[in-house]
Amino acid sequence: MRALLLLLAACTVSAGPQPAHYAEPAAPVGWCTVGAGAYALATQPNTVPSLVTGCGLPNTNVGPNMSTFSQLVIDPGSVVEILVALPDSLQGCMLDSVVLVHGRANDGLAVDVRVGDTVTPVLAYSKVPGMYAQRVNDRLPPDVDLYAVRHRIGLAAQPVQSIVLHAEHGFSLGVRTDREVRGEPLVLDGKPTQYVAQAAIVVTHCRLPADVALDTLTRKPTVR
Repeated sequence: MRALLLLLAACTVSAGPQPAHYAEPAAPVGWCTVGAGAYALATQPNTVPSLVTGCGLPNTNVGPNMSTFSQLVIDPGSVVEILVALPDSLQGCMLDSVVLVHGRANDGLAVDVRVGDTVTPVLAYSKVPGMYAQRVNDRLPPDVDLYAVRHRIGLAAQPVQSIVLHAEHGFSLGVRTDREVRGEPLVLDGKPTQYVAQAAIVVTHCRLPADVALDTLTRKPTVR
């Protein structure tokens, strides 16, 4: 009996304490995981190539149901807003970036974030970079050039915020009509339109708050 107790004690000591790690919040419906603590939401159907790798399916409409994907030219001085609403499970993340589809004419483009009546300037370009890196090819006419551009934001994400775009000399966006895409309509000069911007919203630094992590102690710890 004494030998058995010594053997069990030796096994316990050699194993040592095992730290518990708690899972990050699962991506809600419509969002996909793009990295550790990072999630993205892309309009569906997505583009070819995809705006965010591994997030969503490309447009596959053929025959009489052709895609409505096209280029929308925004007049000089006009302001466009793209609404971003986060689910509860992604509260506390960082609004890392927004990937948009642009035409070549975007000189002087500015990107702001609006929360309520507060507008925070984020980026102002003299010329948008990377316009020739990823051409979006989704059965567009040969004379239409659209490119995927990632705009870095880096602000604490709020439950509801808007990405605000404006340029003194105008700019263009890749859009689909709301007949093809389920999503928030593009707001142009304060009025909803029939277009949905082709976009991907990326949030990062998503971790469980301390009170939620403690609550998982009795529910689903993962021991490594």
